Order: sequence, then C-alpha cells, then structure tokens
Amino acid sequence: MSYARFSSDDWKSDIYAFYSGDNEVTIYVAENRVKNVPKITVDPIKENIEEYVKQHGAQLDYLKTAKREKITLPHAGETFKLSFEDAHAQLLKLRKLGYHVPQRCLDAIQEEATNNE
Repeated sequence: MSYARFSSDDWKSDIYAFYSGDNEVTIYVAENRVKNVPKITVDPIKENIEEYVKQHGAQLDYLKTAKREKITLPHAGETFKLSFEDAHAQLLKLRKLGYHVPQRCLDAIQEEATNNE
C-alpha cells in the first residue's frame, strides 16, 4: 500500500512512501522535480470521468518532454526504512527542509502509528 507517490498532488510530491512489511514504511526521496505539470481539476469519483481521463492524458503527454529540476536539499535521492512513528517524524523533517510531502500521506502514516502502539 502506498501513502504517496511522486505523481501525488499533480506530480508535486517529492516522496514515494509505502508500507514495506514488518510494520515498516519505505520512503524514497526524489532527486529531481518536474515543474508546471498541468493540474487535474475534476474528481473522477464525483465528477465527469471523461474530463478526468482527458486531463490525466495531458499530464502524461507533458511528462514525456518535461524538463526536470535537480533537488539540492539534504536527503535528495535517499531511501529510509522506518517504523510508522519514525516515518512520520522523518516526513515532517523533510517537509520542514522544503520537500513537498502530501498531507494525506502524513495523516495516513500518523493513523497507522497510532493503531500500532
């Protein structure tokens, strides 16, 4: 189960975090970013699925030729394997350093940490 992917938040996420077994979370920190990815403005569950597919296709087309910007923050390109509690703390540290960490990722990992106490 993934909590965030690099594609989360319209490709703004600088982390890929997922449950890796044994009550651990693996966190990959991006080495680069894609800027100005077209946003998806519709919710495929609540709104027009055809419009969602069109907007998602525009994102994928953009990514084929998009330039990437190297991340020069500490921990760029690093990988962490941590308990839920430590993963939550590490993600907060990464956010404070300037990484984009989706809020729903933090919330889900916090909930897992609370459930695994």
